[in-house]
Amino acid sequence: MSVAGDKGRGTSVFTRRQTLPALAVSISAGLLGGKLAAESRHSAAAMTENNLGARVYNVRHYGAKGDGTTLDTAAVQEAIDTCTREGGGTVLVPAGVFLIGSVELKSNVTLQIVAGGTLLGSGHGKDYHAVDAIPLSGDATLEDGNWALLYGVNAKNVAVQGPGAIDGQGAQFHSPVRGTPPPSGLGGNRRPYHMLFYRCENLRVHDLDLLDSAYHSVRVIQCRR
Repeated sequence: MSVAGDKGRGTSVFTRRQTLPALAVSISAGLLGGKLAAESRHSAAAMTENNLGARVYNVRHYGAKGDGTTLDTAAVQEAIDTCTREGGGTVLVPAGVFLIGSVELKSNVTLQIVAGGTLLGSGHGKDYHAVDAIPLSGDATLEDGNWALLYGVNAKNVAVQGPGAIDGQGAQFHSPVRGTPPPSGLGGNRRPYHMLFYRCENLRVHDLDLLDSAYHSVRVIQCRR
């Protein structure tokens, strides 16, 4: 077999003897590439199966800045949502000051704040919201409000641990002059707790500093273990 180009454009001639080895190399490379791709997919699948519930989700990988100024609520929430959706693990808050509003903790998530890491509660009321899933009646302890920096509702296997810190910037939620609104715009029973848990199961909070809460620091309502 031969392939000849137009003489006017330059001529290339490939004999059968030249073409077949080249074709064989091309086929071998294709097969090898396919095999490597398959092995890579198998390895990735095995890795996924082997570390279910043990993965680490660094909030910086989800866009958190940790500069004390940028609002990192969405990034921290996305890390938590991804963690619980993928079977659980550890959501890592590294060194830095991560400014947040209300964030929901979910099942099978350990929120770990490392040494040098701080979750800083926003001083602006607009960054918080009432947790509508937590009623304000039916239990005497429910009457104190349902606003929080971190909260969990019907979540299982939840932990918040240090050795870092959570700072609520409580002064922003108290009026400097009696009869005037606080700087944050939220006062009374709308002041956020550091943490609020309702009907959660297997809950752990340990080894961290809880600073300057706007209201009660930790409220645990109708939870087990």
